[in-house]
Amino acid sequence: MRNSWLVLLFLLLSNLTYSQWVALDEGEYLVHHVWLYNDTVRMCETKVAEELYDYYQKERDHYFYRYAMDGKQIGDNRKSFVFSEQGRPVVRDLARKLETMARSETDRVEAALTYVQSLPYSYDSTSKGKDEYVRYPVETLVDGCGDCEDKSVLLAAILHEMNIGFVLLMAPDHMAVGVNCEPHNGATGFMFNGKKFYYAETTETDFKIGQVPDNVALARIEVLPCDETPVLIVKDVRFESQPALLFEKASCVLEMVLQNLGPCKITGLQIHVALVTKRRGERVLAEEYRELVDLPECKQRSEQISFKSLIKENSVLRVELSGDNIATQHFEYEMNYSHTRRY
Repeated sequence: MRNSWLVLLFLLLSNLTYSQWVALDEGEYLVHHVWLYNDTVRMCETKVAEELYDYYQKERDHYFYRYAMDGKQIGDNRKSFVFSEQGRPVVRDLARKLETMARSETDRVEAALTYVQSLPYSYDSTSKGKDEYVRYPVETLVDGCGDCEDKSVLLAAILHEMNIGFVLLMAPDHMAVGVNCEPHNGATGFMFNGKKFYYAETTETDFKIGQVPDNVALARIEVLPCDETPVLIVKDVRFESQPALLFEKASCVLEMVLQNLGPCKITGLQIHVALVTKRRGERVLAEEYRELVDLPECKQRSEQISFKSLIKENSVLRVELSGDNIATQHFEYEMNYSHTRRY
């Protein structure tokens, strides 16, 4: 406690906007953060399990991260960083502590914004030794710094736990957050899906809700919606049929490698397979349906379905993947007479 008061005194005397220190104690990082909010010194302590922080360090190799960093688009490739399940309890605890400092919804946004703004800006090349490195919220809290992407992801994650609507705002080489709240007069906002989201700059202190930096004001800004809908992809497909005697059904096996890109667990996962011939009209030769086990975020799993069917000329294999919280996907593969088929 004595150290905390010394930090507060140091802030007041030196006219600084923040101070943060991290201590590792019995497998937990204790993140102590002190900053100025409404000309008042505020202090907040956040606990992050060392195991959780290490998990996100190792997740640098998972497929979603590589996919996002390749610049490819599957929906919004940054939402998995905002909504990542494992770190949400930590962000939720921080959000609740910030809420106690506010009297209105706008105050809650400002408390979160000033907290994130007070974290020092750091280029990835300086702090991580990489040209591009997007931090998960837990990493930004423990590292105590980040660039525009890292800080915007952290603010978005806090706003989500406060149940406040938000979007991500993309300008050339810059990211910010759009917040659905009631700001001061003259604030800059963007209409999206019938709602207005006000600009929130995370990289510099003293920027109010709706205040846009001069270097961004003239840029083209793209609104990126974020939701908790996970993205399922099929990484590999293999179909095999064993030789069969004339007029007998062949033993068929379909194997698919499924991966959940996040940002949360896929529930109610189902697969429907049908082998259909198009010769002399369309006819179903074989059909199989199965309910699959839930697939956690950023995980992959091989699923195998066996059935018996005649393999006829001009036949196709149709696959439907569906779930409680994913968009239904349809695939169709042309069949031939080779015993092993790989797609």
